[in-house]
Amino acid sequence: MMEEGFDVNKTPMFKRANYDYWKEMMIAFFESAHIDMWDVVEKDNHILLDDQKNEILRDKWMDDHKSKFLLNSRARNTMLCALSQYEYSKVKCNKLSFLTHKYELFSMEEGEDIQTMFGRFQTILNKLRSLGRHYDNYDHFDKILQSLSRKRRTQVTTLRAIKNLDSMTLEELFGILKFHKQELAQDEGTKKRKSLALTVQ
Repeated sequence: MMEEGFDVNKTPMFKRANYDYWKEMMIAFFESAHIDMWDVVEKDNHILLDDQKNEILRDKWMDDHKSKFLLNSRARNTMLCALSQYEYSKVKCNKLSFLTHKYELFSMEEGEDIQTMFGRFQTILNKLRSLGRHYDNYDHFDKILQSLSRKRRTQVTTLRAIKNLDSMTLEELFGILKFHKQELAQDEGTKKRKSLALTVQ
């Protein structure tokens, strides 16, 4: 009789030993089920997002979205079948701790534009939500405003003084920051033209 775990139609169960061997078996199992399934596992839980990195509501899904969601669900189901409740809770706890740490230390990277920063932030939020962790909008705003560069301090002060900041959405905040970025770019362009004109004179 074939030893348990060698049945090609049965998900390899992790038994808290020989992790490397179990991982190779899982990769083979995923790829035999669907050529793209292991990519889903490596790239983390697939969340359907629009161009602004906002999660797409289920009633707005197109056929392509549904196919991606189904593939993600099959990969998730396979992982659940491969882990005991104890191991699953352990993995989830570690993942949640890692993402929470990324959220708490979130900051704008050097040379990063507003849209890229916002996309990174939304990705972290979506992953936290998928694990059941939620924050208030005010926490999000505070985190983003703290991460902005020094040249935006005047705008940060103005935004913090807004009384209805709690009712503002992340998308509205992003729109304001993006508009301010365009204004800064226009001001810098005007200063350069004036400087050039003075040099010519």
